[in-house]
Amino acid sequence: MSELGVKDNTCRVVKRGFSAVGTRHEAKYSEYPTVIPQSFDSLISRMEEIQNRTGEKLALYEPGNYAPDNLGTYYTTAQVTEIGSIPQGMVSQTTPVCTYAVYTHKGEIWKIGDAYGSLNRWIDENGYKHSKGWVVELMDERFNPT
Repeated sequence: MSELGVKDNTCRVVKRGFSAVGTRHEAKYSEYPTVIPQSFDSLISRMEEIQNRTGEKLALYEPGNYAPDNLGTYYTTAQVTEIGSIPQGMVSQTTPVCTYAVYTHKGEIWKIGDAYGSLNRWIDENGYKHSKGWVVELMDERFNPT
């Protein structure tokens, strides 16, 4: 992964690709705060079934109109070094190297919307444009759902 314009505790740009294995879900956007943690609980209980995992978990959100009553598709996954045998009821996702704007959220999980606000302002202020590709949340060993 290469990083451009890195500043402490701010947004930055990275070029990265990844592969992941996990589960696909649909829910109203207003339900995301409840259903996504439940989806990760289910994924964690099946983590041993996923081959070649790196230890990082990814939430992948398809772009859409995020109005509360609209239906959205998301994936709760484990990042893998390569796609192996896919467990029953799971799917794989491979994303080629793309350019991402990154912001590290520190604080309570229910304040994640503030992080998205900061990230979106930074994208606009620095002349970048959304590609309408994946929205990706990466949770490493520092992640604590509480």
